[in-house]
Amino acid sequence: MQNTNEWIRWIEEAITKEYFRYYEHEHFSDIQKVGAGGFGKVYRANWKNSEQYLALKYFFNFDDVTAKEVVRELKLQRDIQFHNNIIKFYGIAKFDPEDQHSQSNNYLLVMEYADAGTLKNYLKENFNNLTWDNKYDLAYQLSSAVLCLHNEGIVHRDLHSCNVLVNQNTVKLSDFGLSRRIESSTSTQHKVFGIIPYIDPKRFGGQSKNKDSSLNNKTDIYSIGVLFWEISSGQPPFHTYTEDGQYGLGLALEILQGLREEPIPNTPVEYVKIYTECWNGEPDKRPTISQVIENLKVIMKKTSKIEDNQAGLSLQSISTDEPKFNPTNSTNTDSSSNTLSNSFYVRMSQNFNIMDTDEIMNEVDSSEKSITKINITDEQNFNLINSNNSSNTKINDLSLIIKDIINYMYKIDNEGKDVSLSKYIFYYFNDNNINPQEIYNWLLIDQNDSDSIFLLGYFNYLGIETIEDKMKAFNLFINASEKNHVFAQYYVGICYQSGSGTVKDEKLAFQYYEKIANMGFASGLFKLGCSYHLGIGIIVNKQKAVELYQHAASLGNSIAQNNLGSMYENGVCVDINYNKAFELYQQAANSGNDIAQNNLGIMYKNGKGVKKDYVKALELFRKSANSGNSNAQYNLALMYHNGEGVDKDYGKAFELFKQSAKEEYPDRLMMLGYYYHNGFGTTINNQKAFELYQQAGSLGNSMAQNNLGSMYENGICVDINYNKAIELYQQAANSGNDIAQNNLGIMYKNGKGVKKDYVKAFELFRKSANSGNSNAQYNLAQMYHNGEGVDKDYCKAFELFEQLPKNECPDGLMMLGYYYYNGFGTTINKQKAFELYQHAGSLGNSMAQNNLGSMYENGMCVDINYNKAIELYQQAANSGNDIAQNNLGIIYKDGKGVKKDYVKALELFRKSANSGNSNAQYNLAQMYHNGEGVDKDYGKAFELFKQSAKEECPDGLMMLGYYYYNGFGTTINKQNALGLFQHAASLGNSMAQNNLGSMYENGVGVDKNYDKAFELYQLAANSGNYLAQYNFALMYENGRGTKKDMNQAIYWYRQSAKQGYQSAQTRLRNYELYNR
Repeated sequence: MQNTNEWIRWIEEAITKEYFRYYEHEHFSDIQKVGAGGFGKVYRANWKNSEQYLALKYFFNFDDVTAKEVVRELKLQRDIQFHNNIIKFYGIAKFDPEDQHSQSNNYLLVMEYADAGTLKNYLKENFNNLTWDNKYDLAYQLSSAVLCLHNEGIVHRDLHSCNVLVNQNTVKLSDFGLSRRIESSTSTQHKVFGIIPYIDPKRFGGQSKNKDSSLNNKTDIYSIGVLFWEISSGQPPFHTYTEDGQYGLGLALEILQGLREEPIPNTPVEYVKIYTECWNGEPDKRPTISQVIENLKVIMKKTSKIEDNQAGLSLQSISTDEPKFNPTNSTNTDSSSNTLSNSFYVRMSQNFNIMDTDEIMNEVDSSEKSITKINITDEQNFNLINSNNSSNTKINDLSLIIKDIINYMYKIDNEGKDVSLSKYIFYYFNDNNINPQEIYNWLLIDQNDSDSIFLLGYFNYLGIETIEDKMKAFNLFINASEKNHVFAQYYVGICYQSGSGTVKDEKLAFQYYEKIANMGFASGLFKLGCSYHLGIGIIVNKQKAVELYQHAASLGNSIAQNNLGSMYENGVCVDINYNKAFELYQQAANSGNDIAQNNLGIMYKNGKGVKKDYVKALELFRKSANSGNSNAQYNLALMYHNGEGVDKDYGKAFELFKQSAKEEYPDRLMMLGYYYHNGFGTTINNQKAFELYQQAGSLGNSMAQNNLGSMYENGICVDINYNKAIELYQQAANSGNDIAQNNLGIMYKNGKGVKKDYVKAFELFRKSANSGNSNAQYNLAQMYHNGEGVDKDYCKAFELFEQLPKNECPDGLMMLGYYYYNGFGTTINKQKAFELYQHAGSLGNSMAQNNLGSMYENGMCVDINYNKAIELYQQAANSGNDIAQNNLGIIYKDGKGVKKDYVKALELFRKSANSGNSNAQYNLAQMYHNGEGVDKDYGKAFELFKQSAKEECPDGLMMLGYYYYNGFGTTINKQNALGLFQHAASLGNSMAQNNLGSMYENGVGVDKNYDKAFELYQLAANSGNYLAQYNFALMYENGRGTKKDMNQAIYWYRQSAKQGYQSAQTRLRNYELYNR
């Protein structure tokens, strides 16, 4: 087709062959203009003086370009016409809307009229009345429409709040780029300045020519993100940037550089996460529309534990008589039906672009013939109606069976059971030896009775003895409802609510529910209550919902009893009343309602309205789980996991988690992953755990995100990736997960995948600790203890250590004992320290075991007991505690409570030294220095003293100086010796003070200075150093650095001699002989 005439001929031929409906202009009245744009106008018109309004889309210039693009638009409409959230195309008209009597060659598109106008206008008028459930529903409907487009390979690329319409609270997506394509084809400038915030920034960045389909799909996703924000705010994006409704080019540049709207306060975090991911600057990082919808579903499922079964309503008369009746209603509803099979519709949609109207009509004829043939075949196969004398009897029997089936359905629906679940009807068939094939065959030829019409619809609705066909079912329900069949009217309402077999229309659903509720039927009352509760076809009115639930519950409807119980439990339009909630759940549970059984189990588990009773909770969860309730399966699994009301059984818990995870709820997927990760009830399978954590994490489960972060941090089934770990910990932490906050704090504290930041770590530990996380409380106390990210504060550290749960945090017990031992943040209390070390040690804390061993070794608050000390040191050493290994080495070296064993001591010092323990490095060096347990080796000793000195070990520094002074294992270097002695002396090492004093006294490596020497000897002597005491006595005897004083000299000789120093003893003997 190359010119306008060809395109117009195509349209005219389609009208002639009745492919599209042609609307005569004289039947339109009350035509009013409701909108205008650069390429045409939109009018609202009344059709045939009814209350039905239609929209007319009129084009200023119906030239080659417009005609071609209109045909393309019609083809797109046929592919997506079935979807309730797509604006409907009804047909073609040809007249001038502003002058119906004049001739016009312009075609108009006759479309569905949206009574609330654009989404932008709808939000402006109604935003203050919208609940979050309403907003989620708007977002969900919009996403569903875009999913329909993407599934058909259509990219909108022009999504904004003026292209999204609202009709009777239902979102209607319109204008699939028609104006944009006309504009593109005519090379006119696109007026983008009114919609800049909705446009993918990549188009500003020069990438608009990229035809890659994934980029184009992701362009729609960007716009979806902006629209989701608009739904949450009620305002157009960046509305403060506009001037006369237009945005400046500067805004486009800022958006390209990363500018986005800020989340509106009190917006749920999960919802913010969805739209911020959608408007990510990088298309590849945006989700698909399917992922957007799945994430929305997760949020919407969380918002209520109220049940709204699509068909789980029950009709019940106010009378208490057995329901052997056929309630009627005077409803009349017009509805056109489409008898084309689904397979024909698919073929027609797929071949639309290459078929002319003759081919289309041939396909229609072929399909109709095939359908007729199928019906004839079914009739021929009908094996009950034959010419024998018993046929009338069988007919009468079948009529009675059908009435009994209908009565049974009324009965169980009245009890609150979901009649749309085929299991109930099959129970009935089995119990009464009914052959459903015979019933179905009879229904095919007996369509004069409303019960039979309805039941045939029901068979088609559930696919009983035939292929499931919701459209055919709906048409049969309509037919029966026009014959005043109330159950059919009820199912018409269900179909309208769910969009099953017809266009979704919640207002019509509401009207049907209202009709049967006004007749006093329990199911209608319940369903009407749900409509008011959830805003289905009506503005939310929870008070009205309570009243309707109460009425339905009083008639024995178990679903209403359950929902009313939930409202009392949660205080929705009634005061919280656990006793009343418990009573209602009990009534519903006794009727076999599995949701109520689960809810009642939760009441018993948590002690709400009743004394806590795990055994009773377990019993109820089990009943509900046996009915297939996945929430109960999950709760029952947790009971086995925790050993509540039953012995802990990971095997049973694992099987139940597997069952409950089939519905892909995030918490269930996470727990199943946790079981695979830890090998609870199954063999460890970290790969499976990783996949399940990924799945649950993508659905927003913060615990799964945390666990997945841990796997990335530790390289479990994946390469170590600290950046990815931080990203996942951050996601979980942002959702308030205290474990993730603590883990992220550790990353910042240790500088893993991020620059070390004690302040950030401190902040995260505090957040987590405020949520009661004991690990975070411990880590926060350590920050105060060490002065990391905050001023050192032993008092606050002590308080935090004291808050830790006594049986859950051995490290905290040990540190609390350490604080009592040393008087940090409290008064010294070694008895308390001893008790705390005992407690922590019994829980396996190796540091507490070591410290307790030290108290037994030194007789603190207990008699000296070397054997007990050795036992405790050994326990801690076996756990890898390097301090205990060093202490146990000293025990073996000195022969305390055990035979002296230099080889064993050497082995223990070496283990501890290899862990970086500077004291053990020093002790090992001494073993090499003295040749104890090993050949004397100054070289190895020198290296070990060096290692020890690096850790600021005063003894190590002193000995390293000594080695440099004497050239042991290295060349003599008096200057190095001087520096090391000075360093060790400043840390209080008395031998270093003595050696330094000697260097000052003798002028070695430093100018001779008796005063300085005297001062250093005095420090060391007062610390009990025998050599310094001897040297100090010499200073007094010789009058160096002080006045001669033999009395002082004798005093210090005696102090040194008492420690066995022979030179001091000799000086004393000589002095006594001289003075005789």
